[in-house]
Amino acid sequence: MQKTVSDKQLVFAFEKTLAVTPEDAQMPHFLCLSPYFKPIADRNVANTQGFDDKDGESFRLGDFEMLRFGPGLDTYDFETLAAIFQIINTKAKLPSAVMAKTRAAIVAGNNRVLPNFDELNIAEDADSVTGSITIDYTFGLTSAHAINRYLNRGVDGDSIETCRASIIRLSKTHCDLINHQTDRRDDQIPFFNIQRNKRGSYFIFFPIQMDLIFKKLLDFNLVTYRRLTAAGRAMMLWMSPISGEYEILLENARLRSNYHRPMKEFKRDLVTGRKNQNIKPALELMEEEGFIDCWSIEGTGRKTPFVLKFTRP
Repeated sequence: MQKTVSDKQLVFAFEKTLAVTPEDAQMPHFLCLSPYFKPIADRNVANTQGFDDKDGESFRLGDFEMLRFGPGLDTYDFETLAAIFQIINTKAKLPSAVMAKTRAAIVAGNNRVLPNFDELNIAEDADSVTGSITIDYTFGLTSAHAINRYLNRGVDGDSIETCRASIIRLSKTHCDLINHQTDRRDDQIPFFNIQRNKRGSYFIFFPIQMDLIFKKLLDFNLVTYRRLTAAGRAMMLWMSPISGEYEILLENARLRSNYHRPMKEFKRDLVTGRKNQNIKPALELMEEEGFIDCWSIEGTGRKTPFVLKFTRP
């Protein structure tokens, strides 16, 4: 009789061969620049309605455009997605025969013939693979417990449920993908599909159409990201592709970060922090972590607008 494996046993089996640490993570360039992951307290304000073009949240980069539909997403959801991407692409893999059958089913778009993952003892049967991140495998098994341990989040009951809710939100996010150069359009493509097994783990696979998003990856330090406030995290996303000296009106930085509260609060989060809550300013933390080499704010905010200047390695 086959033994069952608990969620925690599954985590430890995968951690033994996990090669990419949160400090050395990589994320798609397109998603880092997108406006989808907002520094908001109430995600519901970013929910979309319907599936008409006018209902979607559009972002275009060059000839490629994505229209997002679904639940509102915040900066917490970005790190959940980042952890999923690292874990399923760098950890111990499914048995080779299962990998081949799964890949064939996904490419064919026939999800009904996917293997029954409840029948696998993954902790014992998985093939061990190490190395740098690859997009050769865009599917795999993980769990809320594994994601939270990878990100150094809590693993108590409430923290696990919060992560599971994030996984569900991401799986309910659908996109229309438009290539304006070739006029190709793929409608209602999910960020990823999930199947939850009886042990509480998730089989996650990214649709083949999402390969376009994964073609260009950026180095992304998730440890630095997690140290920042929501405003700092939103800033870090669009700052990541930048290298060298850069300057931007602070008001434009606020808008680019999808920060909808007053400028006074945005500037506080970036420059002065919240001393009564022992929260350092985001720009100071970014410099401490080596994400930026130096920074300054110029202007008075009255006669001359505030200008943020920074240098990225």
